[in-house]
Amino acid sequence: MKTERYVSRRTFLKKSSWLLGAMLAVPSGFAYSRYLEPRMIRIVSKKLGYSNLPASYEGLRIVHFSDIHLDFHYGLERMEELVARLQELQPDLLCFTGDLYDTSIGSSAEECSRLLGLLKVPLGKWAVLGNHDYTTGAEKVASILDKGGFRVLDNAWELIEHGGQLMRIAGIDDVLRGSHDLDGALLPDGGESFTILLAHEPDIADEVLRYNVDLQLSGHSHGGQVRLPYYGALFTPELARKYPDGLYELRSGQKKLMLYTNRGIGVSTYPVRFWCRPEITVLTLTGDLPAEH
Repeated sequence: MKTERYVSRRTFLKKSSWLLGAMLAVPSGFAYSRYLEPRMIRIVSKKLGYSNLPASYEGLRIVHFSDIHLDFHYGLERMEELVARLQELQPDLLCFTGDLYDTSIGSSAEECSRLLGLLKVPLGKWAVLGNHDYTTGAEKVASILDKGGFRVLDNAWELIEHGGQLMRIAGIDDVLRGSHDLDGALLPDGGESFTILLAHEPDIADEVLRYNVDLQLSGHSHGGQVRLPYYGALFTPELARKYPDGLYELRSGQKKLMLYTNRGIGVSTYPVRFWCRPEITVLTLTGDLPAEH
């Protein structure tokens, strides 16, 4: 029975790949996936409920974006539009989970920092680096983010104070190309603090579950970038195969970790998106509702 299921799945995937290839070969199909869908940013809104959420953070509005991949079919004019869109969402907390650039910075550094600096967020702008930021030059990308007002969390955590109560936000270095250190980012755990972790690769969540973390925000997967109805992503990168898209709940005994994997803004490797629109996520935290699935 296992062999039959495997052959059936393989046959389906092969036929679907041929079908998708044929669609993209047609001028209208290619034009849609190359020029239209990559610009069709969707806003995904979810409420996440936590019994341990400090009362002053009730209704906290987290705006999460990821994987811009500047210089790979994504220019500064689109970056300007993205910044305006992010500000319109009125975040209390703004989180970016890596891959600001794709492979090179060129002459865009100053303007990129200026655009990022336009974002005004009461509880701060927070970021981690991704694997492509290392291809570009990690120190240079971190400097651009820093000049744009983002605090880059490199295996570190900070406390946010609001209404006399504390929340912890932490971040790890990129798992694939950097030197991630969960102990450095999350210990000592300050057990009384509600904790958000930024990590570029989502599949690190299985290790994160050992720590005192309530919400992990990740990107990296692009949601697969090319998806098929009823099947999902044709391909996802390393460390984004188990949790490639959307909201997940992980449990270990009494511990609960919510993970959200964002589909990203830009494209990488191939300049197309199909059935996988770019995404900005709005997560509203509440103390009295169950997590939405």
